[in-house]
Amino acid sequence: HQSCSERTLPARQRGVAMIEMALVLPFFLMLIFGSNTNGIALYNQAVITNASREAVRTGIMFKVPAVTDGEIIQAALDYCQENLVTFGSPAAPEVDVDYSSGRLPGDPLTVSIRYAFDGINFGAMLNPGPLQARATMSFE
Repeated sequence: HQSCSERTLPARQRGVAMIEMALVLPFFLMLIFGSNTNGIALYNQAVITNASREAVRTGIMFKVPAVTDGEIIQAALDYCQENLVTFGSPAAPEVDVDYSSGRLPGDPLTVSIRYAFDGINFGAMLNPGPLQARATMSFE
């Protein structure tokens, strides 16, 4: 008793189909994982952009005593910790605070974030590389 697929394809054609699948499957999987990795990278880019905005908002608010660099950095790190897709990576974003013009009303505050995104770790071909964001607002 033969199954339907065994009756319709001779043994030689079944072997050719297996070879074709073995040749095409790696490229198909790379396309799927590459799409997923890039989608997650775009999401993480939006997260670090929003984290830099949240940190700048924290820093420009008028408060006595003034907000410290540590509080600004912590605001960015907290937002990233809650929202980044990391796949368990221990790498934390690097946060830089710049108010070199001063802290008077109207002076700019810039927060820059850099995050080493590794993706799903299928090698350099699928790795979009480090993500960066910067936000600038004026002190109140």
